[in-house]
Amino acid sequence: MTSGRRIALICAAIAALAASLPPLAQAAPSGQPEFEISVTSRYNTQQRQPKILRDFFVEHPNVQLKQWDGIRMPAEGARASLAMAMAANIGPDIFETDIRQSVAQGLAYPLTEWIGEDGVLANGKPKLKADGTPDLNGQIDADETNWDGWMKIKPLYRQVVTVDGKAYALPNRSGTYVGILYSKSLIRKAGLDPTHPPRTYEDLIRWARLTYDPKAKTFGLELTPASWAFAPWVATTGSSIVVQDRKSPTTGKVYTFNEQDTDLRAPDTGEDLAGARPVWRCNVASPEATKAVEFYYRLRWQPWIKDPKPASRSS
Repeated sequence: MTSGRRIALICAAIAALAASLPPLAQAAPSGQPEFEISVTSRYNTQQRQPKILRDFFVEHPNVQLKQWDGIRMPAEGARASLAMAMAANIGPDIFETDIRQSVAQGLAYPLTEWIGEDGVLANGKPKLKADGTPDLNGQIDADETNWDGWMKIKPLYRQVVTVDGKAYALPNRSGTYVGILYSKSLIRKAGLDPTHPPRTYEDLIRWARLTYDPKAKTFGLELTPASWAFAPWVATTGSSIVVQDRKSPTTGKVYTFNEQDTDLRAPDTGEDLAGARPVWRCNVASPEATKAVEFYYRLRWQPWIKDPKPASRSS
């Protein structure tokens, strides 16, 4: 999703709120009711607005954005501040948080009236299968949504913000870019070829040790000390920290899919299990996650000596 589309989604949220919120006592010069919408998270209402929002406010002078700020708390308590404000009905109109946690706590409002819901066609009629039973798959399909912007969102993000067939949020970014920043000069100095990067765990650990220079205090690899930063290591094994189990209504067999899988067909039968209710579980004890932990441990603490074999340009 581009930043323009992200801002467009914010505009959609603002427009929807402006159409549904009760007006303030005063009116804008245009004579329309004036609305004040509070926004939190990393979106700063005081910064220079992108053109798509500037155009929106020109067309809607009765809509004003206000920066919301709750109780100042340490980083680990930031969500608690928002949760307390929402529980007291003094929270922001638009906010960023773990949407599934907010739904479980009753703090999020479903966007059904603007987006639609699973099992109900865009015209308001029930969506039924050929046998007359409800056609449910847990997601909001093209024939169920009444907002044309919904299907422009990537399937994974639609899946993330949809809980039990109802949309509770809009994604505010296209994802996180994961990669390795490196110095070509330092890699060449170690006798390695930067155009042929490591392809395996063993390659990576060898590169890290060869580029380490204790005299210059140049480390071969820097690891981010954060829990979320470990997820990419598990992803290198083909698995994920959180997985979803889906039970086939036909065979009763349970299939496990990665957290971000959107193709939910059984690998042996091809049965589409998108409509099967998922059971989410932690996967850190799996062989794949264990393998990633073992390698991480080696990177951090395994004793080693300088590689006795000089590296070659083909390494």
